[in-house]
Amino acid sequence: MSGFQEWWYSIQEWWFRLFDKGSEFKVSVPAGAKRLYIGNLSYSAKEEDLRKLFSRYGQVLSIDIIEDRFSHKPKGYAFLEMPQDDADRALALNESEFLGRKLIVSEARDKGRRSGGRQGGRGGGSGHSHQQRQQQQQQPRRRGDGPTTYKGGREKPRVQRFD
Repeated sequence: MSGFQEWWYSIQEWWFRLFDKGSEFKVSVPAGAKRLYIGNLSYSAKEEDLRKLFSRYGQVLSIDIIEDRFSHKPKGYAFLEMPQDDADRALALNESEFLGRKLIVSEARDKGRRSGGRQGGRGGGSGHSHQQRQQQQQQPRRRGDGPTTYKGGREKPRVQRFD
């Protein structure tokens, strides 16, 4: 692969990360190449260390150590691209020791569509089912209709109100 092609693939990856957050994330991999996921990576691992380790199994086309968006510290995993035959041989590094940690090496999967919005797909509901919320909305709330016990089960004192 020429230097221009490597540059072009890195620009594509950068573009997708920057602007295409809500849609399908698919980095184009050169024909005949395979993208590998390397997990449980030491936080002190550098690109040169990974290149040295994986170059024993063949040519390494690109390495992408994933960093935190704000602190720019490594998250402990990376992706690399290798020719298909070399990548199949490099899968033998799965559960091998590297910089004091057991690596997880597997074929990378395409990142699926993420849910948008502030909650990041983590709920944010009231803790009630849809049916319970509908029942609550149908019954008008009156003053003093709150719970009669504390969380521990102890009875709340009744207060007489003069309206």
